[in-house]
Amino acid sequence: MSTKNSPKNSSPTHSNDKKVNFPVIIGSVAAIIAVAIVGWNMSITESRSLYVVSGFEKPAIIQLPGMEAVGIAPGKVRTIRLAEGDYEATISGPITNTLKFSVRTSFMDRFTKKPAWVLNVGGSALLFSETIDPFGEQSEFTPYYGEPFVSWLNVDLPFTELPDKIQGKKSLTRIGLFKGPVIEALVAVARSAPPEEALNLAEWHLRLHRDDSRMLSEYVGFSQSINQGERLQKFLIEGTEVRPVEIDWHRAYQDLLLSPEQHGSLIAEYDGLLKKDPNNSSLLYLRGRLCISQRQALDYYNKSLMTSFNNAFTHFAMASAHAGSGEWQTANSSIRVARSLRPDILLFQNTLFETRLAMGDYEEMEGELLKAVQQVPLDITLNIFLGDVLAAAKKHDLAKQVCDAFESRWSQTYDQPPPKSLRSRILYSIGDFDTMVKLYAQDRNNDAQSAYFEALVELGRLEEALTISPIDDTGSADPFHFLAYATAWKLAGNEEKFQTCSKRAFEMLKSTRPDFALIADLLADNEAPDLSEVIDVPVQPKLKAIILVYLAAKFPANKSEYADMARKLNVERSYPFHLIAKVAGTETRADAK
Repeated sequence: MSTKNSPKNSSPTHSNDKKVNFPVIIGSVAAIIAVAIVGWNMSITESRSLYVVSGFEKPAIIQLPGMEAVGIAPGKVRTIRLAEGDYEATISGPITNTLKFSVRTSFMDRFTKKPAWVLNVGGSALLFSETIDPFGEQSEFTPYYGEPFVSWLNVDLPFTELPDKIQGKKSLTRIGLFKGPVIEALVAVARSAPPEEALNLAEWHLRLHRDDSRMLSEYVGFSQSINQGERLQKFLIEGTEVRPVEIDWHRAYQDLLLSPEQHGSLIAEYDGLLKKDPNNSSLLYLRGRLCISQRQALDYYNKSLMTSFNNAFTHFAMASAHAGSGEWQTANSSIRVARSLRPDILLFQNTLFETRLAMGDYEEMEGELLKAVQQVPLDITLNIFLGDVLAAAKKHDLAKQVCDAFESRWSQTYDQPPPKSLRSRILYSIGDFDTMVKLYAQDRNNDAQSAYFEALVELGRLEEALTISPIDDTGSADPFHFLAYATAWKLAGNEEKFQTCSKRAFEMLKSTRPDFALIADLLADNEAPDLSEVIDVPVQPKLKAIILVYLAAKFPANKSEYADMARKLNVERSYPFHLIAKVAGTETRADAK
């Protein structure tokens, strides 16, 4: 058989078969995928979320071209769906302006990131970002404020509540609207960022909320603690130029400059302001604050109330003047008016508590404070108030139970030991000095050592107290600490230590404030001053009681009249309450009957 024309090892073929062109297929699939990706990318650009927030007290209106106007209430978040692009928003309400902004991301970021854009009306709301680890722990708290438009490249949890549990092992980024007291944000920033960042936050907030007296007080204290006096003064001056007059700001400004050297300049400054506006109730009150005679100050306060009865600070000043004279019932009436006009001022709350304590209103106060502590069980001030009322009513076991309940609740809430300040304070209030010694003798904590010192002084163990607070200690800046210390040495019969403590106190008094300098002159005199001279010094009752027992110890022949008034003024139960009572006696309600 012939095989001449047959191919070797060949197989049969069909003339209509086609070869598969894989490059073409792959290219076609790639083209389809590319088109899908581009389409997907474009669809993402067409539906973005713009979050709108506002920190103003009045609602704001946001108008974007071609869209319906959106209203935003204070403390709320609104979401506007829009396409990526450039926009110009018209804003009305608390402010009126326009804002240009862009909502854009890169091609790849649209697939790999979760961007967030926030329109913050006038930069008025406090925003924050933080990191949430897989265990739910929060960290890297960062505030954002003052900017009308803020954007983030990647946010996992935009304006959502903190989840109970995070799925997966990756940490998440969360942004939100800070709704708590701004002081809490200030504390968080002060702990983790340079001090200037905390000052910036406080100043921004105070410019928007000028009546936030608590924040103003914290800002002043923090500025002074980090030696930013020049910046503080400049900021306060800005506040004193605002009209109507904002008393909180002027008080802070006056206190900052109230030294013996600058006292005359301050008086001239406020005399000048009064000359331009002689019937301004606020300025009359502020000028009265600068008097180093209570009688002269009362002239200004009376004129202030005649001009405006609704000046809360003037009522407070009148209450302080009456309290400083032992007229507690009259003081109580005045401070109640002040409190009704400005319930936000903590200083008024403290004064009202003191006047009621002086009048022996124990039963009613106990009931009120028990309810208040139930509502805010970890408020140290309220717990101290309750402990003091129980101590004054001689319910010492119940006062100790206040400490037990507080510390138990604290341990249930926080993973750290409770502060020592409440128990040490209440133990002092009830006069349990032996327990204070047992608890705090070996404790190196500053609060514990302070409590140990107080107990040693009250027990008359002054040589031991010297190891904790030497007379030449440069760390103490309180002249009244040394006046009380001097009194204790006088009672112990140690004239040398009495003179040394007195000298230290006088030096500090003369360099601190003009009214304190006057006190130094009264106490340093070799002749006993008239009681009326002491009463005329415009300082709070507790400080005046310390002055009076010092004089009673220094001038035994005049002890009776000094002690009688000191007893009336010895109401506030922190140290040296019991030392004062040792000299003056224990009855504090002479005018309450």
